[in-house]
Amino acid sequence: MKREIKFSYIAQHEETGLFMEQIFTMEEIEGSDFLNQWRKTFKRFGKWIARRQYTGLKDKNGKEIYEGDIVNTKDFNGGFTNVVVEWDDAQFTTIIKPLNRLIDIVVIGNIYENKELLDK
Repeated sequence: MKREIKFSYIAQHEETGLFMEQIFTMEEIEGSDFLNQWRKTFKRFGKWIARRQYTGLKDKNGKEIYEGDIVNTKDFNGGFTNVVVEWDDAQFTTIIKPLNRLIDIVVIGNIYENKELLDK
């Protein structure tokens, strides 16, 4: 099974602090006008913060999971904890275990817009 390759681009408005996210497929990125559109959109909005890759997985609600997402999942003790999805050694992983081995995953935010979720 082939994984769809997508990227999430996040920018932050310099004056208001608001975030904007846009998701693009590889086909869109490789299109001839992508860079021009991207630069115009984010130049008007503010500064570019991050580019995050799609993991190919979805949470239990069907939401796509991207690198840098904060997910709520079961921990070793059967309780729930918030962890960050990262890329390490050719796989998407968290501090608990590889992403594809977690259960009851729910995306609750990302490390750029919702850092406070990691303090809980």
